[in-house]
Amino acid sequence: MREVGKDHQARTDPAIEAERVEHLAEAIPTRNWSDRSAGAGSRGQRVYAWGYLALDSAGAAGERGLLVRWNRRKDEYAYYLTFLPEAATGAGLARLIRIAGLRGPIETTFQDAKGCFGLDEHQMRTWISVRRWITLALVAACATAIAHQRAQAAGSRLTLTGLACLYGEITRAVHHDDFHNHWSEWICDHNEQARRSHYQRRGDHQPS
Repeated sequence: MREVGKDHQARTDPAIEAERVEHLAEAIPTRNWSDRSAGAGSRGQRVYAWGYLALDSAGAAGERGLLVRWNRRKDEYAYYLTFLPEAATGAGLARLIRIAGLRGPIETTFQDAKGCFGLDEHQMRTWISVRRWITLALVAACATAIAHQRAQAAGSRLTLTGLACLYGEITRAVHHDDFHNHWSEWICDHNEQARRSHYQRRGDHQPS
């Protein structure tokens, strides 16, 4: 299965010219549209209207088709090129809809992972920055888990203040004050170099 844009060309018969899939979708009879769930989401079942149209399957050991997902509320369409070893009826069509619905959970998982490790908050251009940022994120994740366990054992709730205190205890136990001073100076120098390099590439006047 492959999602394609509305301007993708496909044909239902080898004897006719290929058409845009958005035009082919318009030819799907009303009776062939059905409301089905693409799986559970954060707000419950993700119900869309689904339409299917068999495409030219000459030379294929199965049926090629066009699966269309229609979000009635937003009036948005998504188009999928599909292939099944048998005709897409009953269980076959339900399987195609289930596969098409897997994209949502996968995207959510990637988004959650980026949020957990702070990958959406940092521009990673060098290996050193990647290693340091991920290490910091892992320490924060461990601190969160430890704080959560402590809160559960004490019968209290995890607060941001408590997490900040715990993180401070961990960093102080691992590094001495000279390390923190060196790290702060390195950050300032690195930002200044990046700023000057940026202006130099643009050919602009460097700020004082």
